[in-house]
Amino acid sequence: MSPKTASILPFSASELVTVTDFHHFARIAQSYWGGRIYPNYLFPSLAPDFPLLSEVDGIGLRLQVGNDYMIALNRREQFRPARAVLARGAVPDEVMKRIGALFAEGELGFHPVQAQALALSACSAYRQQGRSESAEHRDAAVR
Repeated sequence: MSPKTASILPFSASELVTVTDFHHFARIAQSYWGGRIYPNYLFPSLAPDFPLLSEVDGIGLRLQVGNDYMIALNRREQFRPARAVLARGAVPDEVMKRIGALFAEGELGFHPVQAQALALSACSAYRQQGRSESAEHRDAAVR
């Protein structure tokens, strides 16, 4: 086993970049976690705040992205980054069926049939309702 080394470089030479949107986050997450990333069509009422689902072997399916940086980026842009990632992609039928076996339609907001349309609609509604400005909404979504 060879030792690993670390270099101290000026940030500009480090090749590190700020995560710019949910597509970027998904690419990085998939690479690091080795799992799969899907748009969150399964729980459309949560999709504006958590527009992705990650599925990692040994961990399971999780709503993403719950870190303060991505939440702030999404809210600053009034849920447009969430809408952009929700407009593309698909959730495999097998995943829909597996989650559908756990929840009845409407339970915890689960909607397998009109999923994408409802998720996209929720992003627009949240923007029109000014939810991106509401700390109470943010806290409730995270809870």
